[in-house]
Amino acid sequence: MNHSNELTQLELILLQLVAKGEGIWSWYEIAQALSRLDVPREPDMMEVLKKLAAEGFLTREVQPGSPRDRWELTQAGKKRLSDAKAGRTLGDVSLSISAESIITIEYSGSQLSGNVKKR
Repeated sequence: MNHSNELTQLELILLQLVAKGEGIWSWYEIAQALSRLDVPREPDMMEVLKKLAAEGFLTREVQPGSPRDRWELTQAGKKRLSDAKAGRTLGDVSLSISAESIITIEYSGSQLSGNVKKR
């Protein structure tokens, strides 16, 4: 894991996926979206999510009586993601997934765009 101010590629992608999940996605939806991207798998996704939460960039809410969790960006996480996107190039990647929603995330250079459509 990167201990400098710069995010690793995996950290950046996870922040972007959590942002796209809008506080609704659990670790499972994040993992599904991540599996469709060509990014490093080490360290483990959950280890990185927990580190980002410990650094104040994410919150994790576990629903009472359920093992289901929900991940959301904090204000610090939104700022960190914005700062990182302004100064980082990811190359060109496209992702489309289907679940309860159809979610499209596109990276072009340092620009992130996305679309969520309900079924």
